[in-house]
Amino acid sequence: MTIRKLPLLIALYLIGVCANSYAEMCTEKSCGGLPLPASAQQFIANGYSKIDIATLVNGKYLFLSSESDVNKCSVIFKIEAGKIENRPSAGQDGKLCNISETESSVVSSRRDQGIWYNDVYQVAPGKPWVLLFTDSCADCQQVKRIYFTNGIESRKELLSEGEKISSRKILNGVISIQKSFLYSQPDNKKKTKAYLIKGDTFTLTDMSDDGEFYQINYKPSTGKNVSRWIKSDDFDLN
Repeated sequence: MTIRKLPLLIALYLIGVCANSYAEMCTEKSCGGLPLPASAQQFIANGYSKIDIATLVNGKYLFLSSESDVNKCSVIFKIEAGKIENRPSAGQDGKLCNISETESSVVSSRRDQGIWYNDVYQVAPGKPWVLLFTDSCADCQQVKRIYFTNGIESRKELLSEGEKISSRKILNGVISIQKSFLYSQPDNKKKTKAYLIKGDTFTLTDMSDDGEFYQINYKPSTGKNVSRWIKSDDFDLN
């Protein structure tokens, strides 16, 4: 299978964080007349020097942001009942960047060592932020999506590339050679006795760093889904 190289674009269709920032005087000690907690002051000392108050998914937050040209990352603190909360709502890991929002979700778009990441969070009033999934791609036609449950990786998919996160679709494959052997790992030494035949179909869930192997999910006659690896030259996109 030949993969055409394409850049992963930041989700341009997304609505940016509300531009109606509060025109309030902000210093290292206070913003909008509200005192900053010690934890916020520590982030400021560590380089999050831009201080602002803005709305995000119908909530009011203190934004502490970096000045980077590529990744404008932020640590945000919820403002409730006229007080800035002591603990950050999100961003303390340094991965909440170039924020945008859609309805009840917040999207963080960042670049790390040539790879673009879109982290999608569910935001509900009075509840902690929940990381739903992460899309990543490095100049390729497919996007790797990792889903999370309670902060733990639960499953993966390979999706089509697209500006809109909602337009990315699961990639399916079909065996294009007479017999394609399955591998337990993306390693030539891990070939199993099992194989698929020409015309068998499956979904793509992952690929090796060198692009030589793809992880697939298929349903054999036993009826239970099986996850294995196959060679990239053994199939076409369906």
